[in-house]
Amino acid sequence: MTSADFTPPTQDGGTESSASIDQAHAERRSQLAVLRGIAAHQTQQLLDGRLAWTAWLDLAARHGRFGFSNTLLIGAQRATATEIRTYNDWQSRGRQVRKGERGIRLVSRRNIPYSVFDITQTDGPTLDSAPPTQPTPASDALERLLRVTADLGIYVDRGSWPYLGRPDRRIVLPGELGDELALSVLAHQLSHVLQRGEQPDPDLQALCRGVRRVRADSIAHLTLSQLGADTGEIPFPPVDSWAGTDPRSPSLAAVSSTATQIVRTAQQISRRLESAFPAHADRPATRATTPKAAAASKHEDLVDALASAHEYFRTRLSNSWVPGYLSERGITAVDLDAWAIGYAPAEGMVEHLAALGFTDSALHDAGLTRDIGNRRRPLFADRLVFPLRTPDGTVMGFVGRRPDAGRGPKYINTPTSSLFNKGRLLFGLHEGREQLNAGARPLLVEGPLDVMAVTAAAPDGLVPVAPCGTAFTAEHLASLRDLADLDTVGLVLALDGDTAGQRAMLRAWKTLQQVKGPIDAVVLPKDQDPADILRYQGSMRVREALRSVTPLADLVIDAQIERFGGTLDHAEQQVTAARAAATLIAQMPQEQITRQVPRVATSTGVPIDTVTALVADVISPDVPAAPTPRHRRRSATSDPYPGPRRHTR
Repeated sequence: MTSADFTPPTQDGGTESSASIDQAHAERRSQLAVLRGIAAHQTQQLLDGRLAWTAWLDLAARHGRFGFSNTLLIGAQRATATEIRTYNDWQSRGRQVRKGERGIRLVSRRNIPYSVFDITQTDGPTLDSAPPTQPTPASDALERLLRVTADLGIYVDRGSWPYLGRPDRRIVLPGELGDELALSVLAHQLSHVLQRGEQPDPDLQALCRGVRRVRADSIAHLTLSQLGADTGEIPFPPVDSWAGTDPRSPSLAAVSSTATQIVRTAQQISRRLESAFPAHADRPATRATTPKAAAASKHEDLVDALASAHEYFRTRLSNSWVPGYLSERGITAVDLDAWAIGYAPAEGMVEHLAALGFTDSALHDAGLTRDIGNRRRPLFADRLVFPLRTPDGTVMGFVGRRPDAGRGPKYINTPTSSLFNKGRLLFGLHEGREQLNAGARPLLVEGPLDVMAVTAAAPDGLVPVAPCGTAFTAEHLASLRDLADLDTVGLVLALDGDTAGQRAMLRAWKTLQQVKGPIDAVVLPKDQDPADILRYQGSMRVREALRSVTPLADLVIDAQIERFGGTLDHAEQQVTAARAAATLIAQMPQEQITRQVPRVATSTGVPIDTVTALVADVISPDVPAAPTPRHRRRSATSDPYPGPRRHTR
């Protein structure tokens, strides 16, 4: 195998016959037609909502430098690709494409088909360009983006001094914004400044709308991904709501044009970020202290500050509204001690910790205070406080819940920092560590009150844990693996039966694919979580609800069929549902594929051999997918599902 097998065809100065050249041109036109057809089909899926906009953004975060159409081609051919390069590029980096690997076909700017390969298709030394495994603290990411903004000649007004320059080169960041929110706002507003003819939103309470909002939020999403920061839960409207659904309008062109603008602007920021200095690189270490020792000392100070704050919250519990509130929800005084629940009053914590010797900066860096104007105020004020602890019991942060009649968000978390990452900690892991070590099965629920409710109900062999304010992550899974033999006992998820619960189910399923043990789910009644069931129906009903489990893969496939199949009254709907299910089945281990294919055939009415072929098409993406039959009802004497038409290059 040589590099010639993987590079675009080129003219060779007339050494080949005219017939050979004509044949090469014809093959190139044929390949271009196929690739353009795939890209157009994927664009249509974006417009129809069958391909989520966030799914495309995830592709663009990894492969945006190849352009919009090529990101779709990468997703259609090898969705799991992480780092792709040409054959020669891999060779120059000391890695070799393995013999027999099939390339991912893309289209160059000169309309020439060419092949690239994912790093998983190569062998060789580890590259220094591997992305960091730990998320970047919001403060560091904000500093990097501020540097890039300054390099672009854009003024960021944080209320320090008046600005008399061009209004379209000024971004306002209110001083009361925390680092995480300030980072998101800055990325959003920067996207406006970089778009020709646009200006930043004048009022953060009334952000832009329509395609302008989609474009800015999408660029912000890609920028935060580039920084290694939390992209948050940025909501995106259905694509057809801003691209249009009228067949007479160029909806597909609108999607392509908008996405191309997004990729280009995000790449403009990305190139600046790649050349920017790392955060704090220009700050020398203090005298007689090495950077490593200084970092360790600061870490200990922050941990001590959190431990002291936790003790303070515990002392304020008995005279607050919290015990009565939790008692109404079936949580006893004994439970309060077992879970080390506290109460954060509106005043007093800052003064108490200052008297113990903690500085303002230590309290701020520990996530205990926030800046409001020229003052630092407690982050948690008049809130029930749940401590978030590592398995060994070290407090790393808190979740605070306001009273039902209170103002502000119902729950707030300690901000992301070098110390605290909500994507890593699970509430209940410390308390359930001994049971997990003894063979109990983890039960994933939504929040701290659900963990307490399930524990109060005392179900046999289950230990509840909860991610707090975020989806279940690979780091959460790693934390569970440290304590439980997941490949033997598996895991159970308690899910709300509404649409949000279905989305959470799909996200969790993707993360849990690597677990070899059984992954089951409990589908709870709509708008009822374990805490609600305990409150209104008692512990016996909680135990009963948790006994009825279903394999998670079954629910994921059924939800996919329901989403894409509609009423399943027509052949087109049935095949569409089967094809959508096939995209998920192809990601499953072999034993699950064997189980799910006949289930999908039974659910959709599509013949089992056609479902099998659809799955095979996904696993081997270079083969075009099975065509959707013409609209007609299925009859007893005809088979409306022809097998997939296979093409060879």
